[in-house]
Amino acid sequence: MISPTLRSANFVVLAAFAASPILAAPAIRFTTHKLTDVFYAEGAAAADVNHDGKTDILYGPHWYEGPDWKKTHEIYPVVAFKPDNDYSKNFLSYAPDLNNDGWADYLVLGFPGDVAYWFENPKGQDGAWARHDVLPVLDNESPTWGDITGDGKAEIIGSSGGFFGFASPNTSDPAKEWPFQKISSQKAAGERFTHGLGYGDVNGDGRVDLLEKNGWWEQPKDARLEWPQHKVQFSGPGGSQMFAYDFDGDGDNDVLSAEFAHGYGLFWFENQGRDAGGEIKFEPHRILGSKPEENPQGVYFSQLHAIDLADINGDGVMDVISGKRYFAHGSHGDVDPLAPAVVYWLETQPGKKSGDVKFIAHFVDDDSGVGTQVMAIDVTGDGLKDIVAGNKKGCHVSVARKAEVDANGFEAMFDGKTLNGWEGDPKFWRVENGVVIGESTDAQPLTKNTFLTYRRSKVADFEFTASFRLTGPPSANSGIQFRSQDKGDFKVIGYQADIDREGKFVGCLWDEDGRGMLADRGTETAWAADGSKQEKRVGDRAALGAAIKMDEWNTYSVTAQSSKITLKINGIITAQCDDQSAADRELYGWLSLQLHSGAATKIEWKDVKIAER
Repeated sequence: MISPTLRSANFVVLAAFAASPILAAPAIRFTTHKLTDVFYAEGAAAADVNHDGKTDILYGPHWYEGPDWKKTHEIYPVVAFKPDNDYSKNFLSYAPDLNNDGWADYLVLGFPGDVAYWFENPKGQDGAWARHDVLPVLDNESPTWGDITGDGKAEIIGSSGGFFGFASPNTSDPAKEWPFQKISSQKAAGERFTHGLGYGDVNGDGRVDLLEKNGWWEQPKDARLEWPQHKVQFSGPGGSQMFAYDFDGDGDNDVLSAEFAHGYGLFWFENQGRDAGGEIKFEPHRILGSKPEENPQGVYFSQLHAIDLADINGDGVMDVISGKRYFAHGSHGDVDPLAPAVVYWLETQPGKKSGDVKFIAHFVDDDSGVGTQVMAIDVTGDGLKDIVAGNKKGCHVSVARKAEVDANGFEAMFDGKTLNGWEGDPKFWRVENGVVIGESTDAQPLTKNTFLTYRRSKVADFEFTASFRLTGPPSANSGIQFRSQDKGDFKVIGYQADIDREGKFVGCLWDEDGRGMLADRGTETAWAADGSKQEKRVGDRAALGAAIKMDEWNTYSVTAQSSKITLKINGIITAQCDDQSAADRELYGWLSLQLHSGAATKIEWKDVKIAER
């Protein structure tokens, strides 16, 4: 789960939330849908734009019609931007009903230092939406939309001209300029590109405070007065969205902040109560860092320029959603810019005492990422929080589903009757009597390797197990492809747990279209960052091969955790590999089953299942 180099080189108000008792939570998996790969904006919103009962996605100049988001409608003149050297004028977006006509409008918080504006929904009619500029200058790279005053109505929360504050919609005419209420002294908010902003009830007085990288601003009884500042170093150069929430469940609100929006690091700051001077003291606890050893699961990624907080698994506790902002300053402007654009949700697990909380990282996707905004919102109407993000990779929606898992966390990958959830060439793949079959014949020969790929979700750290039977000539060959990259036309490349009848490759770890043999049967190997390899013989190659009966059913197990991969057949370890090769390792990707080209071959699979690890 660490950040690799590839082969080519809304928050609603969080006031005085306290963590609810943890209930039994289902396993949540995500399927990511690409709406477009064009860079229009750094955020996206969701709402029922046309009153058809389906949630639509608003991204840049378009809204995408639900439930499949394939049909697009124009909101404003279309301008596409170049991911490597352009910046969108649309940084964050929301879809409130601003003129109270019952139709969702489109609020855009533009480029830092520029205007904030909204587009008026033409009540379901196609054509350009009327634009209204409402705040001449909005600074900070993480302004937001939420109810900071506690009156039940949302405001733009951010900074302008050096002042922190908020802008409430003009009550007489929301199309006119909105008044900006200053809450701080001048220049306290820094310059236009300042990072890090949020809100929540920090001190538990029932009033919502403002959070920023240098501390928190306490809301007085009269919000129109200057708010007292409490200095706390919540981040280094500046993070992204910040939150006040009781992460450890001890009854007081803590603070969440990225360390650096263009670097590494995510922290929660434990509220330790007031000191002798009456100030609330905070103790920082690292969640993610710049190295795998700084997270119990080895997870780290850069550019945490967007964060959201939502209950993903329905256990009554708020979880953290974030990921990598792809090409924030182009391909050479930031740390690790070519690393995969990952998305994770971090499951919050409070312990039994103050300061005791775990954040369990769950992989969502590796080719979508976040922008300056990411939003967890139910877009399918099933009660689960999905993840919506717009950025320099386009716009993506990661749809959540409840996975039925057994006591060991395994989910069945086949329904026993169809290839639903899988994609492969139907000339070679089918289901018979509950068994998945890949077969080439003399009448239907296979001239190049073909793969059956699991499309419901990608894999990162996992344990896969299945029973297989391979029949055909000695040259018959198959394998389990994982963390692989899709090359189109039913072809994937990457790691493969190999299978062959001759016994030359079965139980070995192979790199399809890459380095070739990574770990021979009966060995432990270590690949260094420079691509060099060390190998240790730990088992008898011939004896391990003889224990595999190709005409009978055998059980194959693949476990991948961070850089370490273990293969087992019939419960016996056949190969292990620690792959630290910076240029070639893959830590996220697709899982596929292979049917090899050549002579007529039949590979059968049953009891196919996978668990997140």
